[in-house]
Amino acid sequence: MDSSVYLSASIRAQLEAQRGAGDDVIDFTIGNPDFPPPPEIVDHLARSIADPGNHRYAAHESAGERDYREAVAGMYRRRFDVTLDATRNTLALLGCKESAHYLCMALVEPGDVVMICEPAYTTYRGNAALFGAEIHAIQCRPEHGYLPDWSEVPASVLRRTKILFLNYPNNPTGAVMPLDAFEKAVALAHEYGFVICNDSAYAELYYDAPPPSVLSVPGALEVAVEVGSLSKSFNLCGWRLGYMVGHPGVVERVLRLKQFTDAGPFPALQQAGAAALRLSDTFHRDLRARYRVRRDRVVDGLRACGYDVFPPPAGMFVWARTPDAERSDEHVARLLREHRIACNPGGVYGLSGTSFVRFALSVNEALIEEAMYRLGKSF
Repeated sequence: MDSSVYLSASIRAQLEAQRGAGDDVIDFTIGNPDFPPPPEIVDHLARSIADPGNHRYAAHESAGERDYREAVAGMYRRRFDVTLDATRNTLALLGCKESAHYLCMALVEPGDVVMICEPAYTTYRGNAALFGAEIHAIQCRPEHGYLPDWSEVPASVLRRTKILFLNYPNNPTGAVMPLDAFEKAVALAHEYGFVICNDSAYAELYYDAPPPSVLSVPGALEVAVEVGSLSKSFNLCGWRLGYMVGHPGVVERVLRLKQFTDAGPFPALQQAGAAALRLSDTFHRDLRARYRVRRDRVVDGLRACGYDVFPPPAGMFVWARTPDAERSDEHVARLLREHRIACNPGGVYGLSGTSFVRFALSVNEALIEEAMYRLGKSF
């Protein structure tokens, strides 16, 4: 797929064309939660919107409201036992997707190396290419739990690397990186002088043990940042509210760029977001239980139809090898044409995904049952 074409936009155009022809397509393509956000947070937003002061520029503009950044730091202290200075180590983002753009703009010159552990969210490759980077993709394999084998990366690549993009819990596979693997990445970053960015957007959607943070590794604050958002953890995709935490020098460089492009998220959103980050874990426990039901049904249904499924320990996607290892683009086209089921081709997430597909769990249980019925009739 052309890295200059964003995956969601391309797939959305295909789905609209199919639906325009009158087909009732069941859409497993986009990780767009259909569960509601916490009602108390919506109420908090309504109250914040009513405050006239919130319709002016925020006090700290691009950096984010002080209370929001303190809430992010507080969440890291409770969740990961990581101590952050809200002023130096945190930054508000408009979601977390923009972090890849700003990091590449701030740190990469044409010809520098950007390392990506694939399968991976497509925005890392697209932004690295946009700024002229040479991309070194570490192909992570199912037999290794979709974790990178650092021994496969030549020292000549490591010496030229400016950014290592990690994405754990992973999109699309749901793989979780254990702390010792983060420790190895941090050690390499110290040795070769590159920056790590871990995208932890799915850190609260886990099914067994809570995933760790790269910042839990001693010395990580000297080489790493982590980004996240409220989109998936609180079902607030439309709010576009995220954060970057970690290395103060990197946070500062990103802030310098953001000051020329935006004035920070809407203050009322930040205030409601801060309240969300201070909620008890009851909301997340319930959310994880609901996703588990969907995950298990999709995993079982796909296996019954001949797919080789990697059961995700985290995230809101199911990653599966196609029956007979059919090429992902051909398989996806056939599912859409013959069964009115839409999912993502694994090839767009890296070379190791060319015979895989990704099913998002943002589909209600009734539609999941219908989709598995449609598949079961022909597989």
